[in-house]
Parts: sequence; C-alpha cells; structure tokens
Amino acid sequence: MILKFNQYVIDIDVDKTRRFYQTAKNITNECNCSGCRNFENAVFHLPQEIIQIFDKMGIDMKKSREVYVNCKNQDGTLFYAGFYHICGKLLSGSSPWKETSQMSKELDEKKLFKINEDFEIAFQNEVDLLEKNFSSPVIQLEFFANIPWVLEEENTYL
Repeated sequence: MILKFNQYVIDIDVDKTRRFYQTAKNITNECNCSGCRNFENAVFHLPQEIIQIFDKMGIDMKKSREVYVNCKNQDGTLFYAGFYHICGKLLSGSSPWKETSQMSKELDEKKLFKINEDFEIAFQNEVDLLEKNFSSPVIQLEFFANIPWVLEEENTYL
C-alpha cells in the first residue's frame, strides 16, 4: 500500500506489519517505568485520526520499539518521542535527523508530518533496535507527541 505524508511516500506491506505486531510485546514488557506505562494506556485516549493512521499501517500503538519522555509541558501533558518499525520502503523523503557533528544529531522539525497539533511523525531508512524476527525491507516511523497523563498515580515527571 502506497501512503503519502507530505514529502514522505512509503510503500508498506500492511499484512506483514500487522502480523508482526500481533505477536510483538507491549512496551511495558520491556520497561515498567511510569512513562512507559502511561504511554501504553494513553494510546486508548488519543484522537481517532491518530489511531486510524497507525491502524492503516498495521501498527499496534501499544507496541512501540522505543518510547521516552523528553519533558513536561506547561499544560500538564508530557512530550514523548519514540519509534516503530514498518515492513516497507521509503520511496521519497529523508530522515528528520541531521548530523551536527560526528557525535550528535538535531531534529529538523520542518521534515515532520503533523497529524494534529499534538502528534507528528516522520520516516527514515535508518533503523534502530530492530527486532530479530522483523521482516525486510524495513523503515522506521519516528513520532513526537504531547500525551496526557492517564494513570491514577502521581505524575512524577511534573
């Protein structure tokens, strides 16, 4: 399936991607910190437009390969980032990360596709932490999002 997100054109094998995520572990199987637990629960509270885009690609949002809290926002949400893997090819577009030195990279926010005011994505060929049983070819979906705190415990990031 060919999908276009501004400059990104991707060719996804949705069936292979969906089959992988059916057996992949939830985020909290790898890390049980409050940030990961919150993200896993917060995906159920995201706007339908975000859930539908991920579902269309075959991705189970609870099964991110990497997720982390960058900072707290003044409105009480947390700014998260992370990534998922997709069976497919990046036909056009490039990584949102630009190298600033041999040891560092910086995010080029102009390369992000804004789903809504709180959720942006990008794609790249460079893949980190690839699961052993993931089918090739593979691309990485990066996300950057303001996510509400949904756990019934104290938000330790505030």
